[in-house]
Amino acid sequence: MAGLQSHWRNKKDNVGISVRTILANVFMQTVILLYLVDNREGTSWMILFGQGMGIVLEAWKITKTVDVRVRPAPANSWLPYHITFEDKHKLSDTEKKTKEYDEIAFRYLYLVAIPLLGAYTVYSLVYDTHKSWYSFVITTLVGSVYAYGFLMMVPSLYINYRLQVCFVIHTSASWLLLAVPRC
Repeated sequence: MAGLQSHWRNKKDNVGISVRTILANVFMQTVILLYLVDNREGTSWMILFGQGMGIVLEAWKITKTVDVRVRPAPANSWLPYHITFEDKHKLSDTEKKTKEYDEIAFRYLYLVAIPLLGAYTVYSLVYDTHKSWYSFVITTLVGSVYAYGFLMMVPSLYINYRLQVCFVIHTSASWLLLAVPRC
């Protein structure tokens, strides 16, 4: 964990980082926390605390990659304010490509994820029993979060493939080097 924090603390650019994936992680971890709270009779406070700290860590990563601002909404909006994510500095060519590839990867991810979520929602409504509508929504969302956990790696893999970046694997995962081709 300390290695991950020092990596993010010392990071000066956004090359190879999918900001949308980090935002999606915050959303997914929040859904899991709400699910754990909804089913709290079997959930330890330590699990809830750990999940909450995971959300805080992911939110901190967002502030390391972009500036989060609250701006007045346009005149035709029904909300008085909206949240914007602005780049911390002028993007280099590689960072611009990273941002472009991130948009492309998520566009295709949405084409797969949205119909699957709709199908899973219908399945859950027909075949599962729920305590309330809130429980139905949270249970359905957490089921899709677990299913999409693997899919959320796709944007970062696509970005790094297009940029032809090969990152060094952390020493605790060095056993993977036997299965992964060298860059």
